[in-house]
Amino acid sequence: MTPVARQFTGRDAGFSLIELLVVIIIIGVAASMVRLVVSQPDPLEELERSAQQLAYRFGQVQDTVLLSGDDQGLLLLADGVQFLTWRPGNPRDGEPEIVWEPNDAAPNWQAPDDTEITLYLEGQWVEIPRDPPEDARDWVPMILMFPSEDYQPSFELYLKPPGIGNDAVRVKGDGFRRLEVSRVSL
Repeated sequence: MTPVARQFTGRDAGFSLIELLVVIIIIGVAASMVRLVVSQPDPLEELERSAQQLAYRFGQVQDTVLLSGDDQGLLLLADGVQFLTWRPGNPRDGEPEIVWEPNDAAPNWQAPDDTEITLYLEGQWVEIPRDPPEDARDWVPMILMFPSEDYQPSFELYLKPPGIGNDAVRVKGDGFRRLEVSRVSL
């Protein structure tokens, strides 16, 4: 055997299996730490998920309206949506012909904290009230849902997180189909 060949025999021939496993584990831990540091959470992801929940609840109420035959409504507020149902009013008590009340069967939808909500009804910007009217007789839905499966007026609801350029999540209702949720740039 030559002197060079004798140098690489026995223990000096390479790494042991345990040494290789330790190096692989160290590389894996380092790579995962780098991934955590480098990856940024998507600020629109929570808004998009929340908008999907609104679209789902809207669809549930649409189904209820179709099955029950009773109109229902939506009142949009600065921090979410209140689903409304109606009952005949009592003129002797000073109530209008129709009184809108919160629909306890349909859960309200809350927007994530600090979300800017912008509403367009039939293409016209509408100011969204901060709180519902104190007197229940003054509650008026912004969107009506009918047993014929349509709703009026058509609307676009934009949800925008604070401090994010022009990116937003849009919830669009054309008056006939289920709501569409998409990301948009304003």
